Amino acid sequence: MYPDSLEEQALVHQFLHMHHTLVRLATYHLMAPHVVKPLNLPQTEPNPLSIFQTDNLASSFASDNPHETGNQTVTVIAEFLENHYFPGQSTFLCGGSDPTVADLTCYSELGQFHFANLFDFEPYPTLTRWLKAMRNVPHHDAVHAYNIDLGDILTQANTFERFIRASEMGMDALVETGLASY
Repeated sequence: MYPDSLEEQALVHQFLHMHHTLVRLATYHLMAPHVVKPLNLPQTEPNPLSIFQTDNLASSFASDNPHETGNQTVTVIAEFLENHYFPGQSTFLCGGSDPTVADLTCYSELGQFHFANLFDFEPYPTLTRWLKAMRNVPHHDAVHAYNIDLGDILTQANTFERFIRASEMGMDALVETGLASY
């Protein structure tokens, strides 16, 4: 999951350093308004993490059209990745012939949009090829059982019951593979 090439290692490090201030915004700006907001969860006492999350979620939650607002953010991210993170038309981020920790980290954010029907990656052929390749990573379906069960949240709004069921399905799938335990 970590390349031998120093150039590829540098790209992996670079990606991981900017992940939380770039690619993670895709989740905050597009996924969260469809997954978290409908749950009407109670507010908690502020802490550094909740302040960061609140700041990132505020604009998405306040939008009259969170799908459009979130798509604008993901479009910028998709264009950036498409143009700068697949050297030599590599199948995987950072130029490797195999997925790295950078691919797993990025896929955890962008892969969910496929299951949720929230973003169309078709205009991005390199990202589309990468998303398809990432579906072949061992334990893909078990790791993403939550997203698979939650499914389309664009046309079918999330509910607390649906969120709980998907969470349980996700945990059960991980336990079945031995990747997690209760």
